[in-house]
Amino acid sequence: LGTTSRLFQNWRRCVDLSFLTSGEGYVEGHNMLKKYALEGLGSMSKSSDFQNLLIGNGIIWPLVRCMTGYDPTLENISTNDDDQSDAEMSQAASNTHAKLASRALGMLCGVMRDNFKTPPNPLLVEAIKNVLTQPIARMLRYNRSVELLRTLNTNIEKPTR
Repeated sequence: LGTTSRLFQNWRRCVDLSFLTSGEGYVEGHNMLKKYALEGLGSMSKSSDFQNLLIGNGIIWPLVRCMTGYDPTLENISTNDDDQSDAEMSQAASNTHAKLASRALGMLCGVMRDNFKTPPNPLLVEAIKNVLTQPIARMLRYNRSVELLRTLNTNIEKPTR
């Protein structure tokens, strides 16, 4: 890779799967690539310089889009079933991706605790409060993202927390 910025652009492309062209259709293993890219965001978020490069290369919107793909009706389905193919597990994989995206966004904001603690990013926190609403943005600090994702993806008038 020619530049550091290009690394972060390509990382974003792995998260939003934009490297796939419309003519390619289904590509075996793309769910795993996305999963590993989302997991890697957590590690990269531990550096404030990397946080800024990721944010500058547009990682936030793919993360939010990932989070909105969560289906709360499938909360009890495991994605570790080896008998099912990547295609059959697409919604369960989307739920896994949403959980990882939520954690990555919380780490990029610097609001998570304990093992997921990262440098604070107050500008991103303020922006996320405007995008997700303040109560939902506050939920990013928790390690378990299911409640946040359930709140984000269900029809309720006013999320409370």
